[in-house]
Amino acid sequence: MKISFFGYYLVFINIIDGILSYIGLKLDLIEEVNMIMNWLYDQNPIYFLMIKMLLSLLLYLLVIFRKIPANSWIYMLLVFGAVVYTIILFFHGVWLYVAYASTGEGDYCIENNAYAV
Repeated sequence: MKISFFGYYLVFINIIDGILSYIGLKLDLIEEVNMIMNWLYDQNPIYFLMIKMLLSLLLYLLVIFRKIPANSWIYMLLVFGAVVYTIILFFHGVWLYVAYASTGEGDYCIENNAYAV
């Protein structure tokens, strides 16, 4: 079913996003602009990862137990979320690549020496 595909896809890219964000934050290459996730990361980086993984697990369970309603509104919401999250994930990868590959003379070093995610 199409809904389950987008559900699994969102689970996958949320996990990848969590890992890339964690690496970027840990190496001080990026900043987390989501206030809640930034607060969690400031409390303890493990909390940040745990919440990302728990949210992925929750969505995964909803998909495998078929608890996501199969209607057009939910389908469009999942598609929209997948497209937006894919774009965000693409920018995460680009920012991490540019920041990591830079020799320190790049323009990403503006004010706080980091990119925002």
